[in-house]
Amino acid sequence: PRLLIMAEPSAIPMGRYENVGLLGTGGMAEILLGKLIGPSGFERPVVVKRILPHLARMPAFVDMFVDEARIVADIRHPNVVQVHELAHEADELFLVMEYLEGESLGAVCRRLLTRAESLDRVLCAFVCAEACAGLHAAHELRDEQGFPRDLVHRDVSPQNVFLTYTGQVKL
Repeated sequence: PRLLIMAEPSAIPMGRYENVGLLGTGGMAEILLGKLIGPSGFERPVVVKRILPHLARMPAFVDMFVDEARIVADIRHPNVVQVHELAHEADELFLVMEYLEGESLGAVCRRLLTRAESLDRVLCAFVCAEACAGLHAAHELRDEQGFPRDLVHRDVSPQNVFLTYTGQVKL
């Protein structure tokens, strides 16, 4: 399968990251395919999560975005997408995350539905178990003093479960 870029890249600069194109838009942010540009022709694909412009002017949404960045950056687990950095450029905050080749569980389910097919039960159990392992890592996260952070993922949905083409499941 080919990666579908849904729109032209935005003209907003992103520091050392080149905006390749829009991958999707959610209720609070847009997800962009980006490219880390380094010296001597070094390049690496990344995903950039940028707060939507109309919400970027609201301090409460900016605070939630920064909180999300801090929390997710502390979770180190194979079933959780890794956050590389929270960056600030041209009065915009954005998260830079690992790039994964694959698609959301929601996209897979929609495709299966159009074909009147269903996900194999064993594969379904695997995806659920791996997603639960990532959720467990978040729920068990502790602060620097060892106290529970008491996290609850408030948006567990098929579009937020990512399946890589190599068989990984990530939240």
